[in-house]
Amino acid sequence: MNQHYVPKIYLKNFAIQKAKGFFVDVYDKEKDRYFETNIKKICAEVDLYTLKEDTKVAEDLFIIEKIYSNGLEPLYVKAYDILTNHNRSSISQLERSEILIAIFQLYLRNPSFIKRSISFHQKEISKQFKEAKENGSKGITYLEEDFSFREWDEDKIVKFFKDKITTKFKEEHIGGIGQISDFHENAIIEITIAKEGGEFFTSDNPLIFEDYLTDDEHPLLKSKEFLVTLNKKVALRLFHDNTKRKDLIYRRFMPNLSVEIMNKAIYEQSSRFVIASKTKLDEHFRLSKGFLDNTSLNLKIDMMKQIVEKFEVTKENNESMEILKFYFNRHDANSGSRKLKEREREKERRFLIFNFCCCWLIENVID
Repeated sequence: MNQHYVPKIYLKNFAIQKAKGFFVDVYDKEKDRYFETNIKKICAEVDLYTLKEDTKVAEDLFIIEKIYSNGLEPLYVKAYDILTNHNRSSISQLERSEILIAIFQLYLRNPSFIKRSISFHQKEISKQFKEAKENGSKGITYLEEDFSFREWDEDKIVKFFKDKITTKFKEEHIGGIGQISDFHENAIIEITIAKEGGEFFTSDNPLIFEDYLTDDEHPLLKSKEFLVTLNKKVALRLFHDNTKRKDLIYRRFMPNLSVEIMNKAIYEQSSRFVIASKTKLDEHFRLSKGFLDNTSLNLKIDMMKQIVEKFEVTKENNESMEILKFYFNRHDANSGSRKLKEREREKERRFLIFNFCCCWLIENVID
């Protein structure tokens, strides 16, 4: 059975209807090609959620797929209607809980979650296997499992854990949706609307996150900001802020350059497929090469520092100015000589700072 890890009810909001089907424009990063396809044929894998025959979780091997199609996906439709209704500003506690569950399913049902885990363990196994062979050991112990070299080679060990991780994902990830929703139960809900001419992308990994405080990718951190585009004009941001009310939906317009900065994050965090028109993607690539890329970061940040220094600090912009100064100082403090790997990581961090500053300048000055 072909099972969608990005649900069709989500993809439909980025699609054009032709006859009885819904079609999206797609860019394949792996093969560097554009194509149009029916949403039935993308962001899906065969038996992704189908349980093994020897499972003890349920008698119905397709129970996970049914939970999605009969429970969580209808919940997403309900959440989408609330979030894209710009006349709605307040929500009940029940509506809020349903929105969080509907959104976080997009994160945990995605196979990129499994692939990252398998990749990590594959590297660790390879490292231990090599060390054991060099030391003349008769086997290795990994995650409390013993493997004798007489019976196990490296590929067999990797396959063992790949199967174990995949089975655990199928049987347990549904529960994780409730866990992550509970952890972020106080997150602020903000809707951003692209201004005329702006258009959001989506991808095969639609729920992305940013974190300016840590490189830790674990989702159970209050420093995480989750972003997901709901259609070509509307995006959702979930973040923690004790100064805002959690019973409200905050709404604001997003300038076009900010839209492109968000699209850059969507593109970079996609696994393989980016869903957007060729025209908009080509425009984005041109802008990225000319302004959003990592080249001349120091020059660009210095330019923005000069602009900010010319602004008068007022009661209204004082907090924002202090935040900008914090990021500028952070950039300056980390610009000295470092090892290559550390410099590369700091370059990525400074690029995030640059994006943040761009957004602030556009929203507080240009607009």
